[in-house]
Amino acid sequence: MPPLDRPRLALVRFDKWPKAEPEQQTVFEAAVTKLRGAGAVLEELELGELDSTNWSAINTILASEGAHIFEALVERYPDRTSDRLKELVLTGKGCSASDYLAAKTLQEKLRSRFTADISGFDALLTLPAFGEAPKGLSYTGDAEYCAPWTFIGAPAVTLPVGFGKHRLPLGLQLVGPYREDHRLLRVAKWIESALGFDPGIPRI
Repeated sequence: MPPLDRPRLALVRFDKWPKAEPEQQTVFEAAVTKLRGAGAVLEELELGELDSTNWSAINTILASEGAHIFEALVERYPDRTSDRLKELVLTGKGCSASDYLAAKTLQEKLRSRFTADISGFDALLTLPAFGEAPKGLSYTGDAEYCAPWTFIGAPAVTLPVGFGKHRLPLGLQLVGPYREDHRLLRVAKWIESALGFDPGIPRI
């Protein structure tokens, strides 16, 4: 799969950018500088409607479809399914059809708007998270930088570009138009080659 030649990238920070850890901001800006030096064209882009995470619509779709998929499983194996899955199914069964359809309508609207907004760009470049992964297994971190793309079904790739103060990996996220997965992988390959980052084995 050959890489693209000098990709054109939409640089999206969102209003939540100041919440990112300083180390995450630093490695991201360094990567942007290096990509420009390698010939990539980067232009700042604002995505107002996707800057809001739309948790209500996201959770409505998640719960409704989760209930449809897993209700029979939970009923058949109550001792083998997690409390979280049981809670998801219960919540989904309580969602109305009108709420679900409204969430799906918003999903399609934002998906179409996103496709139009990044027309002419090969991919969007943004943060994957606010910083390093949190300690422990109870919480995987704030999903605000990932949820918009999951919501609209856009393909996304995260590439490592450095380490934080606890020697955990930090990265950048690439997002492509809906159903343009192959094209996004070509962009990711070019960026990976241009950055030449070798994570190796971090010292602890």
